[in-house]
Amino acid sequence: PDFDYNSIPDPGEGAFTYQFTIEVRPEFDTPSWKGLELTKPVEEINEEAVTTALDRVLRDRATFEATDEPAELGDRLLVNIVFSDGENTISTIEEESITLAEKLSLTDGVCESFGKDRAGKKEGATVSTPLTWGDTVDEADAEKSVTAEVTIVEVQKLESIELNSKLLEELGDFETEEELRGFIKESLERQADYRTQQAVRQTVSGLLSDAVSFDLPEDLVRRQTSRELQRRVLEMRRNGFDETTIKGIVNALQQNARASTEAALREHFVLEQIAEEESIDAEPDEFESEIMLISQQSGQSLRRTRARLEKSGQMDALRNQIVERKVVELIVENAKVTEE
Repeated sequence: PDFDYNSIPDPGEGAFTYQFTIEVRPEFDTPSWKGLELTKPVEEINEEAVTTALDRVLRDRATFEATDEPAELGDRLLVNIVFSDGENTISTIEEESITLAEKLSLTDGVCESFGKDRAGKKEGATVSTPLTWGDTVDEADAEKSVTAEVTIVEVQKLESIELNSKLLEELGDFETEEELRGFIKESLERQADYRTQQAVRQTVSGLLSDAVSFDLPEDLVRRQTSRELQRRVLEMRRNGFDETTIKGIVNALQQNARASTEAALREHFVLEQIAEEESIDAEPDEFESEIMLISQQSGQSLRRTRARLEKSGQMDALRNQIVERKVVELIVENAKVTEE
C-alpha cells in the first residue's frame, strides 16, 4: 500500500489505531479453458526473409552521406518540426535525424501520410502533415486539430557496405556469412514464434475475458501502464527484435496505453488464477534461459543483463512473462487447434 507511516499521530497511551486501503485482486469464477477452438497462424522463414534481414543489419552499419537528390523512403532526413494548432505553436523539434518511412510515429500520436508527403522533396522543402492523436492525450487536447510542419534540413543517402571478415567479427565473431545467416534465421524464427504466440494469446485471452466480468481499480490501471510496456519490451528483446522496431511498437502502444493496459490486466488476472489452480510457476532454469536470450540479443554479458533487470525491478515482470506463456501453452495443448 501507499502508506505514510509518519502521518499517524502517537496516541500517547491506549490503543494504537490506524487505517489504510490496499487493492486486492478481483474475485471471479475461473472460465472454462479446456477444449477451446483456436486458429494458429504459422509463418515460414525462407532464404528471402533472411536476405532482407541481413540487408537491414548491413544498413544499420552503413553510413549516410548528404545529397542534393530528392528524398526516397528509407533515406535519412535531418528535419525541423513545428507542431501547431492553427496559429498557435505547441512545440518544436530541431535538427532531428529520422528515417523516411510511410508513417511518423510519436509518443502521443502519428502522422499517417508522412512518407507520401515527403517523398520526392529536396533539402529546404517544407511540408505540412496532420497529426492523428493517440488515446493518451487529454480530452481537451484531443479535440485540437494539430499540424506537423516539417522542414527538410538535409537528405542523406545510404552508402553501400561490404560484408567482410572484420564486419563479421564486429557483428558477433562470425567466421562466415553462412554462420551469420544461420544466426539471423534463428532470430527470425523466434520473432515468428512470438507473433504466433501473441496471436494465439490474444485469441485465448479474448475468449476467456469475455467469460468473466470484473472492475479494475483506477489507480492500478494508471500504475500498471508503464509496467505493461516494460513487459512487452522484455518479450520483444528475448525474441530477437531490434531496438528500432521495439521503439516503434512501444510508440504505437503508448498511443493506446490505457486500453491495452486494461486488456493486459484482465489477461493477467485470468491467466494467473489458472496458474495457481494448476500449480504453474516460473522455475530457476527458466529465468536463466530468458536472461540468456535477452543478453544475446542486447550484446551484454549474462551477469550485466541480470543486474540490470534486478536493479530496474523487472524480474517480477519476467516471472509473469514466463508463467503466462506456460499457461497459454497449457490451454493450447488442451484446445482444438487449426493451423493456417
